[in-house]
Formats: sequence, structure tokens, C-alpha cells
Amino acid sequence: MVFELQNITMSTSQRQLGFLQALEDDGCTVKGKVLPVPVFEGVNSIGRDDLVSASKQVSRNHVSLNASPDGTCELSVDGQNPVVIKSGSGKTKLLPKTKASIASGDIIEFLPGKLPYKLVFEPAQAVLMLQSSVELSTEIHVCQQSDTRLSEPRLDELSILATTKKREWETIIIDSDDDGQVTKKQKQQLLDDEALARALQDEEDRAARASMGASVSVSSGQHVGASSSSGIVNRGEESFGIEYEAGCRSSSTFRLMQVKGLPQWANKGCVNIRGVIQGDVQVALLSNYMVDIDWLLEACPRLRTVPSVVVFHGEGGGSLELLQASKPNSWLLHKPPLRLSYGTHHSKAMFLIYPTGVRIVVHTANLIYIDWNHKSQGLWMQDFPYKSGVAQDSKSSPFENDLVEYLQALEWGGCMANVSGLGEVRINAAFFRRFDYSSALVRLVGSVPGYHQGRNLTKWGHLKLRTILQEQCFDEQFKGSPCVYQFSSLGSLDEKWMDEFASSVQAGSTLGKEKLGPGPVQIIWPTVEDIRCSIEGYAAGGAVPSPQKNVERPFLSNYWTRWQADHTGRR
Repeated sequence: MVFELQNITMSTSQRQLGFLQALEDDGCTVKGKVLPVPVFEGVNSIGRDDLVSASKQVSRNHVSLNASPDGTCELSVDGQNPVVIKSGSGKTKLLPKTKASIASGDIIEFLPGKLPYKLVFEPAQAVLMLQSSVELSTEIHVCQQSDTRLSEPRLDELSILATTKKREWETIIIDSDDDGQVTKKQKQQLLDDEALARALQDEEDRAARASMGASVSVSSGQHVGASSSSGIVNRGEESFGIEYEAGCRSSSTFRLMQVKGLPQWANKGCVNIRGVIQGDVQVALLSNYMVDIDWLLEACPRLRTVPSVVVFHGEGGGSLELLQASKPNSWLLHKPPLRLSYGTHHSKAMFLIYPTGVRIVVHTANLIYIDWNHKSQGLWMQDFPYKSGVAQDSKSSPFENDLVEYLQALEWGGCMANVSGLGEVRINAAFFRRFDYSSALVRLVGSVPGYHQGRNLTKWGHLKLRTILQEQCFDEQFKGSPCVYQFSSLGSLDEKWMDEFASSVQAGSTLGKEKLGPGPVQIIWPTVEDIRCSIEGYAAGGAVPSPQKNVERPFLSNYWTRWQADHTGRR
């Protein structure tokens, strides 16, 4: 099931107040060729993905640094393991859920005796980030309507967004003269610093490419890709003919999508549609609600050469006529039937068949310009090889059953396609049993509208989610955890259904066999001000539809929550 996680993206300007410099294990020597971790004004969440050589003992949100321009900085431990602060007054060990003040020059050991980083915190100096009166390395992006396609934004006025050409980790500190002007010498120093930073980044990118190229050949002819810090391994990747962007491992299965108008650092590690649909794709099944084929072919020219493309859609009326008129002759359309008199097909997914495997993508964006360019969206994807002779006789995996049962529910009879090594075959739900999903890191939860009973009652939706979570064991820290819901349209909810849904998402037990128990529930929903300040402005309100009577239900007032993530550039 694809949860609607579409976010209105806000443009923000953050001030960098300092950075964390990696040290050798002796806690004194600066670690060479390791990029500093920036520290911005406000709360900075720092964890495993931000630190070099961090193990799984470091949580993804290990600590929070709350930095203020007045020179104060507070460190909170959010992860499961303690952190050590070394300062002039001695050494302090902080346990989880505790906090302490920290000053420039102090050393943080993200694990006791390991991963030392020195805090360089100089808020008194002016830091150039997104907006500056100093004309340095500034690139102006003018967002305007480029043609008349209905799915693209129509803006009454141009929105000019100034962004710097800096990486996320770059720090440009300006010491101004008494009159507030920057000297020619200082400007040159800034340019030299930026050139050095770019050289270091290029070196890191080359190292990342070399790391991703390493693989182990096994007797079956498949390749096992090098695992990332998260322990994810995708088999058969090299033979897919896919090139991965520098610095990003294919096994990072959860990714955000790039947003136009954001600074470069806020798009670091994000992906666009060309980074998803690439390589020798022989059959592409694209499932979505809204589909703009003109934009899709322009944004991803690779699709023009894919021999077989099938689009599962939810369009109707004039939109369906436009879809039929704009599609290439070889493309097929299928609108899954609904058992109810309301609703529409909404699942957003891609199934890309290669000569040696399949790439499965579950994402949150409609296949239209504004969703892939002006909103914060996310996706999960993983590649799977064909089953070997032994695996073909083995029992199917839960992921395989989840996938095939959902494809069967779409009531698509299939189509004939030519696949390398197989010849002319029928591509249908059963065809997807040919792949080896034993490395799957997730479970799929499908949503099939209708009235269900018996076994089908727990086959779909949140009751399926409940049955999966009930089989899982969680660390103690998840007892009573908050549940945060974020979606882009609000239906006619009532308290009974909200309680049922909460029971499903809070299912599961701790390692000690205790129930997780209920935690606070929050619903993220944008305010008028959030919409106004987004990249699209008031026009973005069309993406979060709901009748006023639904939003104003009294019981919902206990749940409303505003999203705030300035430190990511996507508040």
C-alpha cells in the first residue's frame, strides 16, 4: 500500500553557526579527507548517516544539537547508546534522554572512546548561507511555466529563489571590516576555500564510485553488491546495467526526491525520475493516479525506448481522453475496476523488468511535473534477481505473496512481451513469481477498496498491517511511541476508525513480550501560512484537498500537528 506522504515544500534560509570536525581516535589529530558536519541555527539531528565509519551502534538520530546565535549550544542524546563530552573541565558521560551544554572546542565521542568530533562554533561571525548581500557564487533560479501542459504550475508572477553553489557541508565565514564591506583579499580567500572544498568532494565521489564498483562473483553468475552501513544488500545489481549517482549506494532503498528551488545541500542524496528508471528496462509497469505522458517522456527519455510499457491509472473523463491521445502507440492502459461507487485507483508504484531481474519501486508522487519537482516526496526501491534452479522449487516468501496477490487484485489479464533469455512471455501477476525476493527488507501492504470478509479481512489495509506488526519484536524504546500520520487528502474520519487504525499501527511486542501499548497520535496538516510560504504558494493548496466539514470535526483538534524541519531545508 502506498501511504500518501506528499509534503508541501517550504523554501528556507538557514544560517550555519559552525561545524563538527572528525578527529582520529587519539582525539587530537584532524582526520584527513573527511568532510565536516555542518551545524545550523536551531535543532540539528545528527546520526549514523552523517558520521564517517559509524556502526549500527550509532542511531540514525543519535544526538540533537540546538545551536543559538548567542553562542549557546545544547546537546541531547536521542539514541540508545551514551555519548561522551570532553571539555576543559573534564569528561562527561551523557546517557540516553539526557542533555548538557557544549561549547566551541569541546569534543563529542558519539560512542564512548570512539568517533570523536570537535565542535567549532563561532556564531559571532557572519555566515553566508542562502541569502547574502555579498555577491559570491550565487545562482538565480527563475521558476516559470515552460509550456502549457495542464499538469505544470501556472504562476501569476515569477518566483526568484537565490541559492548558493555550495555543498551541504561547506562553511563560508566572512569577517567583515568595520564598515561591513568584504575586502578583495577576503573574497579571494572564500573562492580558494570553495575550490578546495569542491576538490575534496570530487575525491569523495571517486572513492564512492570505486566502492560501489566492488562486488563478489558467485558461481551462479550473479553479483553480490557491497553492503552499505545499513546492512542492505541488493543482488544482481551490476548486471542490471544501472549507473548509480556518485555518493549514493543503490542499497539505500528509502530516498527522498529532488525538489527544484531548494539549495544543493537540501537535495543531497535525493533522486529524480531518471535515477529510478534507468538501465536496460525491457518491460515497465507504471501504477499511478494522475499521469502526464508528455512530461513523463520529457523527464525520462529512457521510457521512449522501452519495448513494453503498461500504465495502471485512475484517470477518467477528459483526463482519460488526453491520456489515450498522448500515449505512444505501443503503450497499454489499464484502469483497475472498483467495487465501490466512489474512490479511484491511487497506488503509486513501478515494476521494471530487466534481462536479469526486476526493480520494484513504491513511491508517493503522481506522474506529473509538480509532484516530481515542487513537493517533498519519497520512495522505496529494491532490485531482485531471477530465481536460480534451487530457489524455483522453494517456498515463496511473504514479500512475493504480498506482491502477487496485490497485482491479481488489479484484475489485469497481462500482455505478451519479449524478455531476454525467456523469449516471448506473458507478463501478468504470476510472472512475478519468477524472481527471488529472499533479500526483501520490507513487507508490502496493499489497499483494495471494497467489502471484505473471512481471510480477506486481514489481507489488505491496516488490518494486514496489524497482522504483520503483531509478529514483530521491538526494542524497549518503542513502548508507547508516538504515531505520526501524514497524508495529502482528508476523508470523513470518525473516532471509531481512528481508534482502530491506532490499534493497528501500535501492534507488536517488545523483546520482553510486553505489548507496545498506545502512544500519542499526531496528524500533520498544513496551515494557511504553511501553504502560502511553500515553493508553489497558494496554488499548493490544491494538493491537500478536504471539505471544511471534515477538517473541522471537533475530535480532530486533539491531533493537529505542524511539520517543522528547517534543518533539512524542507519545513
